[in-house]
Amino acid sequence: MKGGSASKAKSDDSDKPQSTTKIESILSRNILRIEENAAKKRSGALGKFRGAFWRSGTLVFKSEREEVTLSIDSEGHASVNRGMPLNPGFELTGPHDSFLTMFSDERNVRSIPSSIMIRLGGRELPDETSQRMFRKRIERLLIALFE
Repeated sequence: MKGGSASKAKSDDSDKPQSTTKIESILSRNILRIEENAAKKRSGALGKFRGAFWRSGTLVFKSEREEVTLSIDSEGHASVNRGMPLNPGFELTGPHDSFLTMFSDERNVRSIPSSIMIRLGGRELPDETSQRMFRKRIERLLIALFE
């Protein structure tokens, strides 16, 4: 046997260990707290956010590894489902590890990493100013839901 290039071990991304943590698991573990906070705050900041920007009541978290929808109805009942709804509200799209960073302290969600892009109703936001504005609003929503 010759030790040519064919016998060299391949070195690519598949050799790197990947996290087994799922966004779906994080949301599911926190569903009761999300419901309690949504119900308590539906007439306050959450209600204002819902009325002005978030008519469908859905947040989609989409990475290269999974697509998960958090839905909250007008009464504050929450559900977590795999996949994309027919009428997505806000869609957060980015690398899986960025979502894990965002949720690393599930009781203290503070900011959406810059590598995660925000889409509204399945459409790209028109400019960087809109991206920043919606990012801040969604950050406030996540803080309110996870505190």
